[in-house]
Amino acid sequence: MLVAVREHIPTRAAELFASGQDDTQVAKQLRVSVRSVRRWRRTWRDGGDQSLRSKGPARGRQPAPS
Repeated sequence: MLVAVREHIPTRAAELFASGQDDTQVAKQLRVSVRSVRRWRRTWRDGGDQSLRSKGPARGRQPAPS
């Protein structure tokens, strides 16, 4: 469930960008860092809404086998 919420945040940010809100306002509304918002805005500007959609599971260290 938490993953679904996290994936929704950049999509919501795109809606706020389109409405003309600045990075600080978006960060405050979404309760994220301005740095994240700036990264999302750059991605959105270069690739549109589709570019902010999830591309699958996060990359990183794989969990150790049990």
